Amino acid sequence: MERLWIGDESPQDLAAQKKAGSIPSLYGVIAGTPVDTRMGVDELKKRGWSAIGLSASPTPHDQARMQIMAPKELTEHVLGLIQELENLGADGIWIYCNSMSGSVDLAYLREKASVPVITPLDVYQKLASQYHIIGVIAANGQSLAGIERALQAGSPDCWEVGASLMAVVLDIEAAEPPEKIVEKYKLAGLLESMKAMGSEALILGCTHFPYIKKELAALKILPIIDPADQMADLLKNS
Repeated sequence: MERLWIGDESPQDLAAQKKAGSIPSLYGVIAGTPVDTRMGVDELKKRGWSAIGLSASPTPHDQARMQIMAPKELTEHVLGLIQELENLGADGIWIYCNSMSGSVDLAYLREKASVPVITPLDVYQKLASQYHIIGVIAANGQSLAGIERALQAGSPDCWEVGASLMAVVLDIEAAEPPEKIVEKYKLAGLLESMKAMGSEALILGCTHFPYIKKELAALKILPIIDPADQMADLLKNS
């Protein structure tokens, strides 16, 4: 499969800087498409960290097909990306993709990797003890299932009310205005329905969705949970 590098510097330049000690740490980001890979790189860079990403697929549709129809092949592909980032000198790997995290064999990847591998699922498992019912919006059903497993692993008393929103992902990829997306897909109604079913908060279960986080929070229907900050803490402290 094609390797799509995402970053403001070339992988060769970053590897040379890391080897020379001119940057203290380097983190690798892996996500489903160039758009969410760039979002992950930017999340780490805004903290002042050096980061470079590898996108696993060119489009959301390509990534979704792999996750649903070929998870073993996707796992081996992601392992190859991890190894390329390790060869650059990466100190840790950020899998900045919920649906990918729920599709690949994480235990196998962590066994093979020589550096920590952090995913959003690590955050959800820790969150589960804080809620009884939690709303989740994700890219596809594969991602919803992975998040539900993580929540249940954290607490068997935590249940998910979920929705699969690939159409929203595609509009974010196309850089549609956030307020237009929220109105177009009647997301206020979706959140009201989740609240009516007992949801106490809303997990942004796709790393594309911080793009509309401000607009969702402004609705004041459910508290919004974006896993990025806690993922970064786990990466830094692993």
